[in-house]
Amino acid sequence: MASRSSICSLPSYTLCVISQHTNAPILVLPLVPLQWTFWFYAAGPLILYGLDKAMRVRNGASAFSLLSAEHACGVTRLVFRKNGFQYHCGQYAFINVPRVSVLQWHPFSISSAPHDSDVTFHIKALSAGTFTSVLADAVQASTNAAQIQMKVDGPYGRASYLLSGTKVWLVVGTASSLTY
Repeated sequence: MASRSSICSLPSYTLCVISQHTNAPILVLPLVPLQWTFWFYAAGPLILYGLDKAMRVRNGASAFSLLSAEHACGVTRLVFRKNGFQYHCGQYAFINVPRVSVLQWHPFSISSAPHDSDVTFHIKALSAGTFTSVLADAVQASTNAAQIQMKVDGPYGRASYLLSGTKVWLVVGTASSLTY
């Protein structure tokens, strides 16, 4: 069961997101009488922002019922049937679990192979009060994985498509990731 301390930060996050989206028109309306040069440079980014939000609402509207949801050793494993969800190795998707928070979308790597019949996410539970810890609490409290609905937006991040025709790759690591 989710402890009271692990849920306290979620309502404040939701309030923050709502205030950001409702304050945007209030902040932009005083700028209407500005010169045309302002709108010449501001129109493009504003249109792209609006398109991005509209695409996220459209793409994230489909919910998947989980086949299995398990939490062990600090890692939550979520599995759902593919049902047309196409992805490649190394991609990630934004997931939303309305049972945890209706407005929070978080990116997680897809940990199953593209040829598998199911899609799997492995999510490490972080400190108390975070989305991942409340998700872990919800999974532990649930008796049936099908009770937990999950929305998925993606996949994103296929970086290798530009390099698929090359024969030689140069990979450079720096800082603590470089070992001699």
